[in-house]
Amino acid sequence: MISKGMDFKNVTLVGVVAADTMLNLPDFRAAERTFQLLVQVAGRAGRGEEKGKVIIQTYEPEHYSIQLATTQNYNEFYKKEIEIRKFLNNPPFVDLTYFLFTSDKEDELIRMCKEIEQEVRRILPNHITILGPTPNFISKIKNTFRWNMMIKGNIIDYVELIDKIIYDKSKATSVKYSIDLNPYSLI
Repeated sequence: MISKGMDFKNVTLVGVVAADTMLNLPDFRAAERTFQLLVQVAGRAGRGEEKGKVIIQTYEPEHYSIQLATTQNYNEFYKKEIEIRKFLNNPPFVDLTYFLFTSDKEDELIRMCKEIEQEVRRILPNHITILGPTPNFISKIKNTFRWNMMIKGNIIDYVELIDKIIYDKSKATSVKYSIDLNPYSLI
């Protein structure tokens, strides 16, 4: 709560419980978001005349994002993060296209996702990677099941064709979908 930009006077102690929770999310930006939040919340302590103290509780104290957040070392964090993203072929080195499929009929959703993946795989060059389809991190909201698929690579020339494949496959079903090129979040 305190990290969201509010300026409380005389805050001298900030505690972060389970600081590594975000690191376990299925998103290539998880380390970046953890670093950002820890640095931001640490900046709230000691803004007045008294010095501030920050206590971070974590199960992964050796993780680079937590270590570098404690020293607010932006440059080293960037170097480490960009090295990892390049190695894993993640943005900004490649485009990432996120597909979210939803339906209140789980069997139909699973079948359609697998059929769509096979059709899309046939039209894409081998150097483009398809991840999934798999159940979404949040696999069900109310009575709606959620699956996702991601494609790593420059597919800008294929987006319209992929959209047509998905539309044609899903139009007579309960499956709905969305396509997000270089999404802000993968959850």
